[in-house]
Amino acid sequence: DSCTPYWMEMTNVVLLAIYTLEILLRWNMLRCGYFGCGWRFLNWNMLDLFIVVSGFMSIISNGLKKFSMLRLFRVLRIVRMAKIVRKFPTLNMMIHGFAGAMQSMLIGLLCILLLLIIRSLLAV
Repeated sequence: DSCTPYWMEMTNVVLLAIYTLEILLRWNMLRCGYFGCGWRFLNWNMLDLFIVVSGFMSIISNGLKKFSMLRLFRVLRIVRMAKIVRKFPTLNMMIHGFAGAMQSMLIGLLCILLLLIIRSLLAV
């Protein structure tokens, strides 16, 4: 694609190679358990496999317009970061604290908007 910088395409290929190597090593280690050892790992393994397969399909069909939607699946790589958050308790606590703060700020914003609406109705 002419609008995608070269360094971004190369980064995509390198990350895809790393993810493929990770899947192959995990598949070699778990053997048949890769697809059904435990439900906890099954979901992550299927997500990883889906990301890698969609990445390869995106690279193969780079020139075709009908497969351009496959690029959206690259966003799923961010979901893999959830694994890292679970492994580090401090980071996990920080993320949950941030999510709680965002929820409180949203409630505060809704209260302010409600007060503004009431005030504007009373002013008319």
